[in-house]
Formats: sequence, C-alpha cells, structure tokens
Amino acid sequence: IPAVPSLNNGQANLLLIGGLLFGAARAARGHVHAAGGWLALAAGLKVYPAAVALLLGLARRRALPVFAAGCLGFAALPFVTQSPEYVAGHKLR
Repeated sequence: IPAVPSLNNGQANLLLIGGLLFGAARAARGHVHAAGGWLALAAGLKVYPAAVALLLGLARRRALPVFAAGCLGFAALPFVTQSPEYVAGHKLR
C-alpha cells in the first residue's frame, strides 16, 4: 500500500484513506450516522474529502447533518483545547 510509508513521515494519508473507506462502507450498509462521522474525520484532516461526503449526501441525506456537526466539531477543537483569545489572534498564512 503506497500510503503506509507516510506514517513514518508523520503524514495523515493513511488516516484519511481509512476515514473515507470506513465512511463509504458504513453508508453502503445503511449506517448513515456512522458514515457521516467517519467522513467528518477525513474532512477534518484535509478539505477535499468533503466533496466525497457531499456526493454521498445526495444518496443518503441523513448523513449530512452528522457530517456538518462533525466538521463544526473539528473547527471548534482548537478553541476548546487552547484559550480562545490565543486561537482567534492567529492569522492564517
């Protein structure tokens, strides 16, 4: 598997692929809430898996609220783990 050596580099490719595959498998079996959570995990690592989640949301509409809540949770995570003033004071480069 080409993604396995990226674990040694500290990259999240294997976690990203796992989140996408678990999300697709859960959606195929009808567990849309679990699918939304796995896809939110993948989208929390990188942005482009959100396109997969939105396409999946066309077929399984109940997965979209869970996906959106998961993405909001990942966006709020820095504010929860650090002082909000510190996080808000940083600018994206």
